[in-house]
Amino acid sequence: MSSCSNEATNRGAFTEEFAAERLEKVFGKEHVFRNVDIWEAKGKKIGEIDTLVLFGDRAIVVQAKSKKLTIAARKGNDLQLQADFKAAVQDACDQAVLCSQHLASASAKFTDSAGNEIKIPPSIKAVHPVCLVAEHYPALSVQARHFLKHTASGVVKEPLVCDVFFLDTLTEMLETPLRCLSYLELRALAGDKIMFSHEHAVLGYHLKQNLWLGDHDIIWLDDDLATDLNIAMAVRRDGVDGERTPRGILTELRGLTIGRMIEELEKRSDAGAVDLGLELLKLSGDTARGLSQVTDKMVARAAKDSKEHNASFGFSKAGSGITVHCNDLPNAEAAAKLKAHCELRKHDQKAGRWLGLTVSPGSGALRFGLSLDYPWAADKAMDENVAKMLKTGRRVEVLRHFDKGLSRPGKKVGRYQRCPCGSMMKFIKCCFHRQRSIRP
Repeated sequence: MSSCSNEATNRGAFTEEFAAERLEKVFGKEHVFRNVDIWEAKGKKIGEIDTLVLFGDRAIVVQAKSKKLTIAARKGNDLQLQADFKAAVQDACDQAVLCSQHLASASAKFTDSAGNEIKIPPSIKAVHPVCLVAEHYPALSVQARHFLKHTASGVVKEPLVCDVFFLDTLTEMLETPLRCLSYLELRALAGDKIMFSHEHAVLGYHLKQNLWLGDHDIIWLDDDLATDLNIAMAVRRDGVDGERTPRGILTELRGLTIGRMIEELEKRSDAGAVDLGLELLKLSGDTARGLSQVTDKMVARAAKDSKEHNASFGFSKAGSGITVHCNDLPNAEAAAKLKAHCELRKHDQKAGRWLGLTVSPGSGALRFGLSLDYPWAADKAMDENVAKMLKTGRRVEVLRHFDKGLSRPGKKVGRYQRCPCGSMMKFIKCCFHRQRSIRP
C-alpha cells in the first residue's frame, strides 16, 4: 500500500473517531453508535453509517470523507473542482441520505461494530444527514450550495455539509442534546434562505438570536457574525481573555422559568421531552421572558389562593401557541385537562402546533408537558366549544391581569361598578375590555 493510501486511511479513521467522540460528549455514549451496518431482511448488507446518534425520536447520520482537493482543482480547473467535490462531498452526502431513508422507513436491521442489533425507535420523527469532510475545504459552503444535489423529504432533513473544525465548534458551544438538535433542525429549515461563505457565520448568527428566519425569503450572513464565536473558542481553547459564551440564546434564558424547564427536559431522552424542549428553544427571548413572568405570577397566586390558574398565548406568525396550567391535581386528571384545553386553543387559533405545560404551585417545577402537532381541520363541535371560551391573550395583557389581580372570568362585575383591580375607576373604563380578551 502506498504512503498516500496509508495517509488517506489514517485520515479517514481519525475523522470517524473524532466525530464519534465529539457527539458522545453531547449525547452520551449510550446514544452514539460507531461503524453501523445496515441489513435487509434476507441478511444482505445494504449500507453502513460511520456514526449514528439516536436520541428520543431524532437521529443524526454522519458520513465522513477524507479526500483532498487535487492540485488541478486548487489551480482553478472547474471540471476537476466539480469532480473532486463529487468524490469528497456528493458521494458521502448520497450515502448519508440513503442510510437516513433506511432509518426512517424502519424496514432494515441495524447492527453496531460488535454485531449487536441496535434498537431503533418505532417512529423516527427527524433524521439529520451530516456529510463530514476531514480537513479544511476552501469555499466548502459555497460549493455545496452550487454543486450539491439532494432531496429532502419529510423525516429525512436537508443534509449539513461541514468540516471537522465546524463540528468541533458546534459540539463545544451547543453541548447539550436539545441545543445541538435545535440547531440542526433550524439549519435544515433555513436551507437556501441563507447566503453565507462559511458555516461558522450561520452558527454565530444562531448563537446571537436563534436561527429562526420567520417570513424572510432570503438573508445574507456576513463573516463578522462569527466574531464572538471565534473569541469564545479562543477563550476556551487558548486561554485568551474574553467571554467563554457569546451573549444571546445561551445566556438570555439563565435564571428564567422557561430556562429551568428546558434544563429539566435536557435530563430526559424520551420523545415527548425532546419534542417539547425543541419547541421551547424556538421561542424568542422576549417571548420566553414574558412566558416566564406569567408562569411565575401564576405559581405565586396558586400557592396563595390554592386555586387553578392558566394562561394561553397564540403565536400567529409561527402558526402555534402555548398553554400553561398551574395546579396540584392528580397527574391523570391534570394531563387530561391540559390536553383538552390545548386542543381547543389549537383549534381556535387554527394552529398547526400547540404546546402545553403543567407546573406545580409554589415551586413552579415542570410536572409534564405535551406537544400537539397535526394539521388544523374544520370541526363544528369544536367551534361550539371554542365559542364558549375567552380568547388567548397577548403577553402584556396577561401580565397586566396578574399584576392587578383581576377577578377570574365568570365572576360577574357590573360595567359601572368599581373595577376589581383597585384603580377606583369604573369597570367599563378600566379592565372591562381586557378581561373579555384574555384567558388567565
